[in-house]
Amino acid sequence: MTTASFVKESDGSFHYLPSEEVLWPVATDELKESFWTNGFIIIRNLFSSGEVEKLVKAIEGCKEFWTANYPLLDLNDRQFFQSNWNEPGTDILGMAVRNAKFVGIAEQLLNRGELYLYNGKVIMKQPETGGALLWHQDYGYWYNNRAIFPDFITGVIALTKSDRENGGLEVIRGSHHCGRIEHHSH
Repeated sequence: MTTASFVKESDGSFHYLPSEEVLWPVATDELKESFWTNGFIIIRNLFSSGEVEKLVKAIEGCKEFWTANYPLLDLNDRQFFQSNWNEPGTDILGMAVRNAKFVGIAEQLLNRGELYLYNGKVIMKQPETGGALLWHQDYGYWYNNRAIFPDFITGVIALTKSDRENGGLEVIRGSHHCGRIEHHSH
């Protein structure tokens, strides 16, 4: 699997202009091949530590965000919180998910022009408790919501350390070649 690294700081509000030089990482042939073979890629430092810090502070300091999220329980009755939105706002979270370097790499990987946000989500797990989401394939959800072609990308921005020990996202390499897998709640 190929891992890329990229560092370019945006302005304080995550605005980028399409005319900037070195706007986003270029999806090399090697990166594209890794994406299509494995079903995922990892780009370290797509957002700088300063940008990540701004995102964390925005979440921690936003009363509206905390009132909009809702608690969920995993299969072991461990609680975690989730917040979803279908339209990106003009706040820093909305700007981050439609940021040129985030969307730009997705456009290159899918070889498409303009993309749209299907939905945005923040999942928060409390320290020492974890919380596990059921194994699932995102395309199963998309298909059931009338998105019949699998021309989607799930983009994940880890704002804090995310690994196997603390319940980080696990991806099954190559599972996108299985076709659509229906989601079951048990």
